[in-house]
Amino acid sequence: MEHLHTVRNDIDQYHEGFVVRRKTYKYPLQVHSFPVSPTFNIMSVTPGIYLIRNRKTGYYIVPNNETSSGDAVTTIKIGDQVPKEAKLTVSVDQTGAYTIKSDSNLSVADSGKTDSNGKRYLEWQEGDYKWSLKAASTGLWNIKLVNDPKFAADNFTIARNVILVENGGASETRWEFVNSG
Repeated sequence: MEHLHTVRNDIDQYHEGFVVRRKTYKYPLQVHSFPVSPTFNIMSVTPGIYLIRNRKTGYYIVPNNETSSGDAVTTIKIGDQVPKEAKLTVSVDQTGAYTIKSDSNLSVADSGKTDSNGKRYLEWQEGDYKWSLKAASTGLWNIKLVNDPKFAADNFTIARNVILVENGGASETRWEFVNSG
């Protein structure tokens, strides 16, 4: 369906609930018949099974012990053989909050505790602990607490535990979600 509009010919428009894109460099515009959703053109992580790798260190998140709630979330260097426990299930709910779980159904969660260096760290817990995954750059994500300005970071220099930090722009807060399903 064609409509004539007096607009700049180099700009797409949003018109009456539809995306309007220029068909050519002339004034006729083509109205596409798909409604615009609130998540239109927003990057997100698709639910699935992933290896989660820290971009700066190259270390991967793995459970210390597949069956124990309360173990610290740690990172390891993975060689040619990927440990089964390194594969994590990432799911998203209707609000856009994510859950990251191990094979034993334990979630990555904020422990609320601090380590010997005074850093708040993450641990494996029962239940569905919610996270926000924010695009940091192409293919890289920040793992962020939903209602707190803290980001997950690989604390590779001290204990290889995943800790919480204030600055989401730091390179150790950028994670790759490598599809493993």
